[in-house]
Amino acid sequence: ESCRQLRIPQSSRSASWASCEMIHYESGGCYFIFNCFKLHGSVFPKAIRISLPCGILTGLMAYVIHHRSLYQPLEDETSVMRNNAVWGGFSFLVGFLIVFRTSQAYNRFWEGV
Repeated sequence: ESCRQLRIPQSSRSASWASCEMIHYESGGCYFIFNCFKLHGSVFPKAIRISLPCGILTGLMAYVIHHRSLYQPLEDETSVMRNNAVWGGFSFLVGFLIVFRTSQAYNRFWEGV
């Protein structure tokens, strides 16, 4: 459908609507792989802009910790970082908070509907 067929007022059409047509996808065979990596109408470019710097920073931090002798707190036998109970408690707390927040968001969604 074109923009006129959608009955969108001229004043509410934004400049970013270069074309109002649907994105047509080829189907079958290897087109599935090509469609996964299309940039037009995809969230991948925005996701890459966020995740790539985070991944690079994580890699640099791992390199510095493991190869520049900042790994010493884990080498001490009495360190809290080597205690499995601490990691288990932390994992439980993070999991509980994620479930609680998800439940609250779910309830808010259904209150709004």
